[in-house]
Formats: sequence, C-alpha cells, structure tokens
Amino acid sequence: MIASQGLFEELLASLQKPKLCARFALPQPHRAISAFAHATEIYPEQPNPMAVTRDRNDDFLVALAISSHADTLVSLDDDLLTQRAFQHPSGIAIPVIRPGELLALLRDAGTR
Repeated sequence: MIASQGLFEELLASLQKPKLCARFALPQPHRAISAFAHATEIYPEQPNPMAVTRDRNDDFLVALAISSHADTLVSLDDDLLTQRAFQHPSGIAIPVIRPGELLALLRDAGTR
C-alpha cells in the first residue's frame, strides 16, 4: 500500500464526518490512521500535480499513483472511478477500482 501525508489528512477528515462516524464507529480515528500509516509506504506529495480529474482535489492521488509506480488506484470517489484508468508516462495504464474489487482480487490470488 502506498500513501502520502495528504492522503492521511484527507482520510482523517473523512473519518470525522458525521456520516462516516456513524458508519464506521471509530472512537479514535487518529489511532486508525496511525495503524494504516505503519502498513504503508509513504511517498512525498508531488507539488502542483497536473489537472487530470474532474475534481482538482483528487489530482494529488493520481500524481501519487504515478510517481510511486502503483499498480492500481483504489478509491470510492466517483470522480476517480469514472476515469477507469490513468496513463503513466511510460504508457502503462493504472486502473481505478473500488475497495471491494481489490478484496476480490486478493481473495482470488490467495486461492491460486
């Protein structure tokens, strides 16, 4: 897993929204973020990422995926999911999938 400081900040802000607080019931979201951080490779933010999404606030995620040579971008964000994939400068496509799709891929890989 790959992340950046900006991603942790966005995740923490999201986990503190009433809608997600009720859904996930994390009494200490900072601790959840800390545990997530220990399980990831942390990459620096890319300054001034290119505008490639409908929501300019999501461009840093695409820049992170490209700069870290990610295989896949996992998100529930409709602005990212509608793109289906982003092109790495080398020409390789980085697909965008939902977390459930990632879990299915991991489950299938474990049965092979």
